Amino acid sequence: MTPVRLVLTEPVYKYPIGTVFDFLEEQSDINGRDLDERVRERVGYLNQKTYFLPDTGRGFSAMLRGDVTRHCPAKAFEGVDLRTGPLRVTKTQSGYGKLLHPEPAPLPYGVLKEEQVALVEIGGHNAQGLHIELPPFSQEPRRVTLRDAQREETLWERAFSDLNTSENTVLVDFSELPPGFYQLFFQFRGDCRHSIQFVKSFPLRVEFSPAIGFSVHKTLY
Repeated sequence: MTPVRLVLTEPVYKYPIGTVFDFLEEQSDINGRDLDERVRERVGYLNQKTYFLPDTGRGFSAMLRGDVTRHCPAKAFEGVDLRTGPLRVTKTQSGYGKLLHPEPAPLPYGVLKEEQVALVEIGGHNAQGLHIELPPFSQEPRRVTLRDAQREETLWERAFSDLNTSENTVLVDFSELPPGFYQLFFQFRGDCRHSIQFVKSFPLRVEFSPAIGFSVHKTLY
């Protein structure tokens, strides 16, 4: 898949001006594309292009208009470790299966709430891990899975006991993750699951200026 690195030129959903994303060219589209090639030749589609945004900052996807973005300058991240950008939790949810159906209720392993998930500093960088207090359980999760929500790929699958755990709390280190959109699953018996959706941001925002071209600012949440 071909990434396209773009910068927001205005606030969009929960993201401020200067937020940087790697979109996938294969997930882009053209609004109002005419089926007639002769019409397409006469119409410019540069500002009508849209990109798939896997997470708006509240756990829902959307198509983002290309006219609220600019290409990220190649020099913006020279010498910067992209993995040091902060995490941002966007949604927690509990239910059955991949779609997290809420029925039948009540859920046997409780409901995970956003206030039970805290950001953790790792290696001197803020918000590099998650400290999670799972609802009480009699049997620990059968597996824990991390998925790339943009590419729809499983990145790793581990036993709960292989993680840094203490009773029903767990610390998960994501300091090696690059910027992107992710979903963490805790899967119990009967395919009951807790889900945490989060974004790993770029460590810097990029703002454009006619006078100096562009400037960079630390990403803060």
